[in-house]
Amino acid sequence: MQSIANTLAVHILRRYAGKVLPAGRGASTAIGRRLERARDYIEANLKETLSLDSIAEAAALSPYHFSRTFKAATGLSPHRYVTLRRVELAKMLLVSTRLPLVEVARHVGIPNQSHFTTQFRKLAGCTPKAFRGQG
Repeated sequence: MQSIANTLAVHILRRYAGKVLPAGRGASTAIGRRLERARDYIEANLKETLSLDSIAEAAALSPYHFSRTFKAATGLSPHRYVTLRRVELAKMLLVSTRLPLVEVARHVGIPNQSHFTTQFRKLAGCTPKAFRGQG
């Protein structure tokens, strides 16, 4: 069951992460650009502590409005999106480097290896060590 949830989460992220909002007129286009700025901010700062306030500020929206708009556009809460992006980055690092797991965790913005392993297992269906062994 967990692997189905993981597969679905990865599918949603890959399919819809690049499609913030359909191109439209007026306000929807402006919101789309703001959400694109937020996604760019997230990507550029994955290693850092990301708060809803800081991401919303990058989008020039209030945290409440940003959160609702982001979820409506992507199907994911901002926190869930950040977590998914961190796990995807961790997967790339686990396959392409021999960094210790604690360093991979720090590199993706999760300072606690235990929390990293828990989040990774939830989304990938296996531990980071097992994932690296599969590659």
